[in-house]
Amino acid sequence: MDYSKHFSTKETLQTQAIPGKTMIKNNAGGYGFEIDKMKQLDRFLILGTEGGTYYVRENTLTVENAKSIVALIKTNGIDVVKRIVKISTEGRAPKNGPALFALALCTAPQFANTETRRLAFEVLPTVARISTHLFEFIGYMQNFRGWGKLAQKGVQNWYQNKTTTVLEYQMVKYRQRMGWTHNDVLRLAKPVPITPLHDQLYGFAKNGLIVGDHDFKLIEGYETIQCVQTAKEAANVIAKFKLPMEAVPTQFKKEPVVWDALLPQLPITATIRNLRNMAKCDFLVPFSEASKVVAERISNQEFIHKGRVHPVQFLNALLNYPEGHSRQVDSMWGSDVSSTDKWQTCPNVIQALNDGFQSSFKTVKPSGKNMLLALDVSGSMGWDWCLGMQGVTPREASAALCLITANVEPNYLIGIFRDKFEIFDKIRAGMHITDAIKVVSELDFGSTDVASPVIWAIDNKLPVDVISCYTDNETYWNTMHPSQALMKLQNKIGKDTKFISVSMCANNTTVADPDNKNMLDVIGFDTATPKVISEFSDM
Repeated sequence: MDYSKHFSTKETLQTQAIPGKTMIKNNAGGYGFEIDKMKQLDRFLILGTEGGTYYVRENTLTVENAKSIVALIKTNGIDVVKRIVKISTEGRAPKNGPALFALALCTAPQFANTETRRLAFEVLPTVARISTHLFEFIGYMQNFRGWGKLAQKGVQNWYQNKTTTVLEYQMVKYRQRMGWTHNDVLRLAKPVPITPLHDQLYGFAKNGLIVGDHDFKLIEGYETIQCVQTAKEAANVIAKFKLPMEAVPTQFKKEPVVWDALLPQLPITATIRNLRNMAKCDFLVPFSEASKVVAERISNQEFIHKGRVHPVQFLNALLNYPEGHSRQVDSMWGSDVSSTDKWQTCPNVIQALNDGFQSSFKTVKPSGKNMLLALDVSGSMGWDWCLGMQGVTPREASAALCLITANVEPNYLIGIFRDKFEIFDKIRAGMHITDAIKVVSELDFGSTDVASPVIWAIDNKLPVDVISCYTDNETYWNTMHPSQALMKLQNKIGKDTKFISVSMCANNTTVADPDNKNMLDVIGFDTATPKVISEFSDM
């Protein structure tokens, strides 16, 4: 009998822990390496838990992450707050909600010490940059604590430290969100106006108007547009007062003349979000001046970085605009289209969206290494929506993500795996993102073996420098662990091949051995991920 078949440090079934290694069960029943709590905080802040995963429901996944964050706050609350600020302000996450939730946890007396709570409220204006963020934060905060002196002072500073011009814009643009109004918040925070102008704005929040003469042009424009009768009159008011879109009555937003007036001051994120609306009213049509302005704006690298436009915002637009008709998402297995809701598309705008997606990541320099990009297309990667995006699963999102590396690296192969790995030549550099997503979405599902790309490289004696694996890390198969397979590959080809796990879900395990200098775990859809992959590959 060969006892080493049942107990070996060099070849252990994924259903068992590697002897001598500290491993835990993943959600599929296999074994993986537990990521540290700061890494899990990063995953939560960037990926969130919306939609859950194939194995874990949304509420369970949220609770697991919250408990991990709380444990970290109790031992290292100051660093948690600093990490929240860093990821939020650098625009590395597609949504700010996880950061606001985690910051609210840092204000809770039962979790955080006084120093942590004080710092959390001090950085509130930095993380909650707009009124929507503030309202969301307050909703979370009230679940963990009351309105004591620290809470009141923190929210007061959000208002008092803003210029009246900025505050006026916030009050006109975001009058009500998530069941909150500025009047609700001001009533609870009780700020004492620091200037007569602040006093007038607080009165506007309470009464919806300012009595008597005033010099608030946005508020004047907001009051004026409520009384106009025609779209042309509305457009004149918008142009005169430079009103934000949210201040315009809904009935006028179907008119081209109104969008023509809105476009000059429309932020880049709002431009991307409203492509369909502009197209449906025949304002954004091929060869129009509007299409040229929009295409230039949404592909402008400076605008993208200044506006903190995340790749997911481009991805959402690419899923909803280029087809020229609305999508109806009926199940986790794909989406259907509706032919009743149509619009004209502009090729230059579609190309600009693809260019913008590439530019929204940090600048990537090619490593020049031989890279194998492996996409996990197993069942667990195709069950729930990625990052809460209706109609795109983690495996489809990973196809878009791997294109960033493929577009800059000269030497690459792209493959897919379930329980086995195979080269997949239907994804290639230069193709449109929607095309990459489509070819992946049509594949069959299957079980998961994250070691299969490495095993394939061993069988084919592939002189690969880097294997970048886009996965949820939920591996469970009767083969060796990826870390063991990597050592076999290195011995066979005589290279220090690196393995990168690009994690697509906010769970707490990874297949990358933290003790192995040639293995790395990174977070999918962190805007820094392609850059980190390139830099790690070049080390």
